[in-house]
Amino acid sequence: MERRSFLTAAGLGLAAPFGLTLRDVMAMATESPDAWAAGFAAARAERAWLAGFEGVSADLPPATLTVEGRFAAALHGALYRNGPARHQIGGLRDHHLFDGDGMVQCYDIDTRGARTRVTHRGVFVRTDRFIADTAAGRPVRGTFATRLPGMAPIDSPDAINVANTSVVMHGDELLALWEGGSTRTRCARWASRPGAPITPACRSPRIPRWRPTARCGTSA
Repeated sequence: MERRSFLTAAGLGLAAPFGLTLRDVMAMATESPDAWAAGFAAARAERAWLAGFEGVSADLPPATLTVEGRFAAALHGALYRNGPARHQIGGLRDHHLFDGDGMVQCYDIDTRGARTRVTHRGVFVRTDRFIADTAAGRPVRGTFATRLPGMAPIDSPDAINVANTSVVMHGDELLALWEGGSTRTRCARWASRPGAPITPACRSPRIPRWRPTARCGTSA
């Protein structure tokens, strides 16, 4: 592919998620050290739905949510969800929406008593990438779609695990998995007790299928 064709394709790839033209992207690239961050900021101002991709930079403390109506009495316990939540650090933005650091969201549902209570909290998975980037105040570990100057070389897919794809219970621990991980990748482990940290731990694939003899997940 010729250099001009490659740059055009790359620019269009950036513009597409945010609804921008290639000319928009090239203009912003001369005004900002990170055209991706500038492109998102410009698109966010015009498209309210992009608020869901702004991301957060810190854990979300427990907060009681407003409940309209009442849940079924049998619906009691915790609902866990996982997904990319930190898309930008140090003014530099990931180049793909799936590159964001994983955050486990917990909805603690209590149907006992006269009113249903739901408490939410969000905790970032403390992967190697999350810890390194946080300490540096900028991206220093690459991902599958983001390569910036000064980033450490990628020696394997498992080295850039962002633990942002799915969750599964294994014993009394909650595992946060990632699409790019192999069956031996390090995933994140979060004990189910409130306030427990998420730290790198178990071996598991991104979307597991359990077998009675398996110690951890095996891919479907």
